Amino acid sequence: MKWIIILLLLIGCTKRDLLSSLEKIKIGDSKISVIQRLGEPNKITKCGKNLWWNTKFLGEDKNHICQYLFWYETGFIERWSIGFDKNDTVISKYHYISE
Repeated sequence: MKWIIILLLLIGCTKRDLLSSLEKIKIGDSKISVIQRLGEPNKITKCGKNLWWNTKFLGEDKNHICQYLFWYETGFIERWSIGFDKNDTVISKYHYISE
């Protein structure tokens, strides 16, 4: 029982650390700096048609500036996407609570 409690505390600390690091990601950060702070993403996908920065809508990505998304899962129905341009710099970040 004691080991389960310790494991749950470690998972909680790890999640808080990840959330804190995700919140510090800013436009213009490099792909390398994101990986150094957050580790490898859970998955990498193509970008959607809209760009977001947290809850602020940046507009439709008509010129396909966003090249790919890093996905980080922080909970059962919670995840973050970080979008990168052709120069591997951050251009979008969005926090998904559920889909």
